[in-house]
Amino acid sequence: MGYCKSSDRPLRRFWPDMEKMLPRVLVVDDDPSLRHMYHRALGGRGFAVTAAPSGPKALDLLGEGFSVIVTDFGMPEMNGLEFIREVRARGLDTPVLIVSGEFDAGVVNGGLPPGVVAVLSKPFLIEELLCAVRRACDRAAVSETQSDPPV
Repeated sequence: MGYCKSSDRPLRRFWPDMEKMLPRVLVVDDDPSLRHMYHRALGGRGFAVTAAPSGPKALDLLGEGFSVIVTDFGMPEMNGLEFIREVRARGLDTPVLIVSGEFDAGVVNGGLPPGVVAVLSKPFLIEELLCAVRRACDRAAVSETQSDPPV
């Protein structure tokens, strides 16, 4: 089907619903080896990962609810910026990280869509990715707390 979720870990034998409590990350990248890398890097460090091979396929998954989106910039069918604009057009304010080896500085100077919290250039260190995803999750948590009505 073109997407993967974090694999079972030994702890899941004792706590099968654990993944429902983890921050959810949607990864959008047309490169299967990079989707696998994201899955291993994030899935093994406390994130529930769902990966899609294209923007249109990722749009179909948005209803699942994600804490953060990590998207490649240069993809066929729909590039990263087009994907983010479509996410925003659907009324979602999920924090987004853009990753690319071909990112054009002119695009940054022209302005990024709202909610882009980081831009990572390939190649990057796994720690850079983890740090950016954690910051984005923290930002999403703060945003949710501020939008909750008082009790």
